[in-house]
Amino acid sequence: PNMNPKQIKILGLITIILVVLIIIIGIVPSLLNNKGNIVGKNLISSTKDKIDSIELTEGTNSIKLTKVDSTNWKVNEFKADNIIIGEFLDSILKAKVTTIASTKKENYNIFNVQDDSKKLSLSSDSEKLIDFFAGKNGSTLETYIRIVGDDNVYIIDQDISSFTASSVETLRDKTVALISIDKVSQVNN
Repeated sequence: PNMNPKQIKILGLITIILVVLIIIIGIVPSLLNNKGNIVGKNLISSTKDKIDSIELTEGTNSIKLTKVDSTNWKVNEFKADNIIIGEFLDSILKAKVTTIASTKKENYNIFNVQDDSKKLSLSSDSEKLIDFFAGKNGSTLETYIRIVGDDNVYIIDQDISSFTASSVETLRDKTVALISIDKVSQVNN
């Protein structure tokens, strides 16, 4: 059957619309799902003074760190060692995602980033900045991580294992007393 010019134009228009829809269906999800585009970027974009809560969980065990004021933290109900917290925050804030180590869920156990692994949540004003599973260390000073809601396993260029291996006891401030040296007049055995 012969088609008249009007039918050819309509068929051409339908073809163009279908091609545009196929392109939109293929591109829009990748634009909305920006998780794959974090390689080369900082793991989180925030500042030390804005982070006011850190939670470290593993299974049913949980350690909650809460900022008391601009320089002091508490771990659960105890005064925290602010030096350890500060060093961790320095590391995590400068951590860059260097590469994707795996895109397969069946590899989570290789990197220790399963759902029951150590999970870190950092918040600012009750808003979660990041929620991720911290896995084992890589061959250099790096850590495997998996961001909650993202199936990829990434490598960050910081070793955060000393913090993720912490307990309430290791994060507590163990200062007994602070005495100025000029106040000491004598020390007896």
